[in-house]
Amino acid sequence: SRLGAWADTHKVFFPPPTVDEFAFVAEIFRIAHFQDLVRKQERLQGKPVADPFVIARGKAIDGCVITQELKKPNAVRIPNVCEYFHIPCMNLEGFMEREGWTF
Repeated sequence: SRLGAWADTHKVFFPPPTVDEFAFVAEIFRIAHFQDLVRKQERLQGKPVADPFVIARGKAIDGCVITQELKKPNAVRIPNVCEYFHIPCMNLEGFMEREGWTF
């Protein structure tokens, strides 16, 4: 795919997780409800998943997680997990506004 090819040529944007990030992913999954961040089908097929690692990177760098997912009560979505662990999270539009981007 085009996105995959782009990612392959821009590996600097996708560093491997650190030991601390792996430890935080384990902390996320200690919450039984949050284990659904990785869908059963993905677990069974051994497919790679990014969501818990994106959240862990946000925490590790004391950053903000940017996602288009919406927080829903009792859901297992990136904003819900971020809120639980007190990690800032917003959508792309909110990020652009916060950074003062104009077009």
